[in-house]
Amino acid sequence: MTKRIPLILALVLIAFSFSSCEDDNAPSKATTLRPLRIEEVAYKRELIYNQAGQVTRVLSESEMPDKQIISTVQDFEYNAEGKIVSSLIDNERLYEYTWENGRIVKTEEKIKGAPSGRYVFSYQANGLIRDMQTYKYENGDVRLMGKITYAFDPVGNISSVKEFSFKDTAFSLESIYEYDRYDNFLSADSHFDFHTLNTGLQLHRNNPGRMVQKNKNGVAFAIEDYVYEYNSNGYPVKRESTITFLHIGSTGSYETRYFFEEI
Repeated sequence: MTKRIPLILALVLIAFSFSSCEDDNAPSKATTLRPLRIEEVAYKRELIYNQAGQVTRVLSESEMPDKQIISTVQDFEYNAEGKIVSSLIDNERLYEYTWENGRIVKTEEKIKGAPSGRYVFSYQANGLIRDMQTYKYENGDVRLMGKITYAFDPVGNISSVKEFSFKDTAFSLESIYEYDRYDNFLSADSHFDFHTLNTGLQLHRNNPGRMVQKNKNGVAFAIEDYVYEYNSNGYPVKRESTITFLHIGSTGSYETRYFFEEI
């Protein structure tokens, strides 16, 4: 996703191609390009492939305010059908995926071999995700912690994401993320966003122009606007993000660059 949402952790390739002739500015033909890396001021991510063209490793590097560099390595294991069955982060955090009808329906998380979390997914009839329920292992029990619900526009682009906590017998809304102003170009996120909890998660076909963050009362507190640049084949090569914090009136921006290679 364009915004890194707390419960939707980044990492794991979703290879997706999409074209549209509804916009005169949209590309007229597609060229097969393979995503290589993404770069920001204090962050970069590189994809490593095997001979079959599968992403087997993702290398991430973040620079902290004190200039310390934090590196992360995530490795992926595939079955004979080409589906990712597990991923391992820094040889400590393991995610094991259960597939049904071509979709991930459950993910088990282990930290240094000990069960830590469980994530259960449900889908709409059209295959798009409906929600994710989050569980935590505590003293041998599995406790429901919350859920995330997803709503899409008619094209299949995410329009809203809602995060809920769970206490006693009820869910409580905690935050809302709303997306709009989509273009007709290939989604940057479909190539470069990675969802460790669900490697098949598809949220964007195109690129949103705006994301609004709201609190549990539906009051907006931050707006993120996006402007993209594309190469001659319609692939995104740069995104300028401008964030406005409404409660204090401050604004900041950052740039994201995308790198591909032709295959």
